[in-house]
Amino acid sequence: MGWLTLELGGTDDRERLLADPRLDDRVGARWHRALALGATAGGPASEPIVGADRLREHRDGVAPLLAVLDDVLEPVLHGFGARDYTLVLADRHGVIVRQDAGGGFAHAADRLRLRAGSVWDEATRGTNAIGTAITEARPVVVMGEAHLAHPNRELVCYAAPIRDPWGEVLAVLDATSFALAADPVVGAAIFATARAIEEALHAHGIARATGGGLVERLLGRLRDPAVLVSPSGWVTHANQGARATGRDLGPWSSSRVADVGRVRAPVQRALGVAVDELDAAARGQIRLPGLEVEAIEVDRRTGAWLVILVPPPRRCGRPSTEALQELVGSDPQIVAVRAHAAAVGRSSLPVLLRGESGTGKELVARGLHGVSPRAEGPFVPVNCAAIAPGLLNSELFGYAPGAFSGADPRGREGLVAAAHGGTLFLDELGDMPRELQATLLRFLEDGCYRRVGEGEPRKADVRLVCATSVDLEEAVAGGTFRQDLYYRVAGVVLRLPPLRERADIALLARALLDRLTRELGLDRVPFLSEAAMERIRAAPWPGNVRQLRLALHHALVVADGARTLESWHLPDQAAPIAVAAAPMPQAPSLADAQVQAVRQALAAHDGNVSAAARALGIARSTVYRILQRHGLG
Repeated sequence: MGWLTLELGGTDDRERLLADPRLDDRVGARWHRALALGATAGGPASEPIVGADRLREHRDGVAPLLAVLDDVLEPVLHGFGARDYTLVLADRHGVIVRQDAGGGFAHAADRLRLRAGSVWDEATRGTNAIGTAITEARPVVVMGEAHLAHPNRELVCYAAPIRDPWGEVLAVLDATSFALAADPVVGAAIFATARAIEEALHAHGIARATGGGLVERLLGRLRDPAVLVSPSGWVTHANQGARATGRDLGPWSSSRVADVGRVRAPVQRALGVAVDELDAAARGQIRLPGLEVEAIEVDRRTGAWLVILVPPPRRCGRPSTEALQELVGSDPQIVAVRAHAAAVGRSSLPVLLRGESGTGKELVARGLHGVSPRAEGPFVPVNCAAIAPGLLNSELFGYAPGAFSGADPRGREGLVAAAHGGTLFLDELGDMPRELQATLLRFLEDGCYRRVGEGEPRKADVRLVCATSVDLEEAVAGGTFRQDLYYRVAGVVLRLPPLRERADIALLARALLDRLTRELGLDRVPFLSEAAMERIRAAPWPGNVRQLRLALHHALVVADGARTLESWHLPDQAAPIAVAAAPMPQAPSLADAQVQAVRQALAAHDGNVSAAARALGIARSTVYRILQRHGLG
């Protein structure tokens, strides 16, 4: 992710900018945000310093980070000091918990209260690299006059957030000196050092979880397959039993304990579930589809899990639910749908799926097919709304040679025949013409039908699953849908809730991100920042899961490999405004989405490549590369 750079042309701009933030959208908007929080251009009236007891509390809040800090900083402190930069670490509240280096700037740093206990959030100090990096959860450089407070106008500050294993901002690392010492090398060093601290923090959490080899030894002694899951959602250790299951555990390397290996795979890919679901399963809140586990939280502070894959007992006549795993979620309504679908999966009962467009009705239909005795047979989906009413009869039941003008002279078998021995899925059943409803009803009575233009009856054996986004009872009352057909197709009714009703949107978003990351061939699954997740929770999502997936696809493209997806990476459709529900288009390819995002950003910034790159959160060179790759440069 690129730096947010705040700088002004000169002192003449300050008073005018304080009066009218529109003179500089970048700096002015942030100044007026800080002013609204209570900051002043003159700086705080009294020096904001926390007492010794409160400072200990703030340090305790970042204790895991402080435990790894010395090892990371030791090689770089001399370099910062040699360039006359003071290095400070502030927690997420803007309280400095540690100060190092300084060189020729050390005296000025002490005078400006860049020391432990001093508060540097935006509400206190105005626009500054530490406070602004916390507020925007991104790397920030503030040059000289761009500082809101007068006492800080001669400074240059580079700050980068440090995230915990869950992707939330835990602290900020900042390097500050005189404005004349501004050096982009310092910014690069701060960014790299912050990333190194994150990696060390993650490794430390795993080391705590493994307890100096205790958990590894336990893994080696277990007869059942077992893995260790990190708080960030990665399978990090596995025994030979887990490896023998054939699950995708990533690369395998030797561990200190025999029969235990270090691995690297997202838990969603390796086990088909999310960390949230492991937590809920361990507490008996949900049953995991197709996976019986004993999940043991081995370190409450880090949130690491020891997961024992218990072989499920064989139950006579009970279906496997593996085919329903694609319906991700821990919301009680989703859990109920999975359980009900698993229970009726092996029966011949017709199933009616109800729910808005994009809620996953076809996903459930495929799952029902997969758990049924017909799983080896064909699954034939038909969208009744996508075929012209005059052609739907011939598409479903086929037609004889020469049945009508333009017909295939050899005739054609219909989709009903294609589904013989398997499942016929009729989506948007409510849009089926009433005259065809009678034909379908006759077929459902005994499995017999006639091709268009043919008198000889034919027979097909299909299991019927239907779906609709309209109220069929209301359609029956209005006379547009046959009552007898409704009773025939509604042997089992499953309702899929719209996304706005679900309580597990965070879990679902992470699962969709994992799938998209694999589909796009990306190296790692990024985090979702708290601001991005809040925006996702607040949006109405009229297109439901399909629309959320497309929005996350957009965010992955625009973020261009960033470790964390921020709220500005999401498209405008994710804004919390009410819009009319409409079918969502198929997600564009990665290349198409990149070009589209760059074109929109350039148009919004009058062709200014630098401004477009800043808006997208990517490097200017990346914009040029995308343009050249597609012949637009």
